[in-house]
Amino acid sequence: MGNVIDTYTIGPKTSFLIIFGPAIITLINLIIALIASKMARNRGLLPVPAFFAGLFTSFISLFFIAMFPKKKQ
Repeated sequence: MGNVIDTYTIGPKTSFLIIFGPAIITLINLIIALIASKMARNRGLLPVPAFFAGLFTSFISLFFIAMFPKKKQ
């Protein structure tokens, strides 16, 4: 068996994900929240609750918002 220290060392790719992983996930959630807000506005729903639904529930809120018909001009 190898040395315990060699077995549990963290490589450069892993340390990048540990440091920047939460920031990347937060950025993706913000983009999804903005998309949900725009979709809600086009469908005649309130955009602020849709933004927070997209922020916290991600793709699930996009599916629910997409089920509403688009508002006719």
